[in-house]
Amino acid sequence: MKFHIAAFLFFFICTGTSYAQEAFTIKQYDIAVKVNQDASLDITETINVRFSKPRHGIFRLVPYRYPIQSLPPGMEKAKRQMEWNWYANTLVEDIRVEKHDFDINVEGDYKKIIIGSKDKYVDGNQQYVIHYTIKNAINFFKDHSELYLNLIGNRWPVTIDKISFSIQLYNSLPVNPPYFIATGYTRSKANNTVSKWTEKKYFLVIPPGSLIVKKG
Repeated sequence: MKFHIAAFLFFFICTGTSYAQEAFTIKQYDIAVKVNQDASLDITETINVRFSKPRHGIFRLVPYRYPIQSLPPGMEKAKRQMEWNWYANTLVEDIRVEKHDFDINVEGDYKKIIIGSKDKYVDGNQQYVIHYTIKNAINFFKDHSELYLNLIGNRWPVTIDKISFSIQLYNSLPVNPPYFIATGYTRSKANNTVSKWTEKKYFLVIPPGSLIVKKG
């Protein structure tokens, strides 16, 4: 299925939550999203980790299922496929991790990417580059399309020091579309970022010095 990006509305959420302290911190977390004409998303995550104690590796929980919220009367409902039992479902496919062993399973509403080898420990500075494709992530309305992404998720057990992300559209837009960014803890509406459009095709978000996402 092809679609036209006449009017995109972007929502991005980076959230934190409360977990026991793990033996590593994420020093830099960079995400690149490529929006394809068939409405799929190709995503690359580059995660720079510093281990304070030897560990086998890390895991990444990528949400694939989202609860559907009730809409106020008169509000237009998005046209999406794969909705049932009050959940909207996406497909997270073609997962691969550069230069590391990994396994994949399902944990609740998440695809769990377990990175590392049970026969090998790592320590100090490590880099993990994860690639995957998401399908059915676009919401379609009568006069625009909407991309809503929880880029970091709220299941990381550690502090993330710095985050940046970029969106590349398959074609340039006639005008820069509206967007909304939330950073911090779950349900936060704060926006501690600097963002810009380039050539009406590339959307870049960087922290002003440092975007801190701490465990709760």
